[in-house]
Amino acid sequence: GDFLATDRKLAEHLDLAYYLGKDKNELLRGEFTGDVNHDKHPILFGLWSVESEDDLLVKLSLLQEGAKRLLEKGIHEDKKLGFYQTTYNHYKKDINTDMSTTIGNFAKLSKNELLKYTRITDKDDELGDFLIFRD
Repeated sequence: GDFLATDRKLAEHLDLAYYLGKDKNELLRGEFTGDVNHDKHPILFGLWSVESEDDLLVKLSLLQEGAKRLLEKGIHEDKKLGFYQTTYNHYKKDINTDMSTTIGNFAKLSKNELLKYTRITDKDDELGDFLIFRD
């Protein structure tokens, strides 16, 4: 339930999970800019890895617990919540980074409703989401 914050450069160049005594997969990645109660910028949540369908469900529940903890800490329920791409995705699904919601809405979803915030990723397609135009 604790949230710790650091400068982005420090977080990117230092393995903070080691100092927290937890495996990265037990922790959320998150990002905010400025005043967390100001609606101009959403709070972003992300994951370190996704390995399987079961793991994805566990990680979605972890994201939801993060939203609940933010509400407990006084962040208003209408604050926007966005997502960023999983660092190491080894599965055919990932968080849908094109979707956003509010912290209050995400905190109230059932486990099945959490799945609507995922998308299929084609692990066999080297081009990913790129578009190619030919003459």
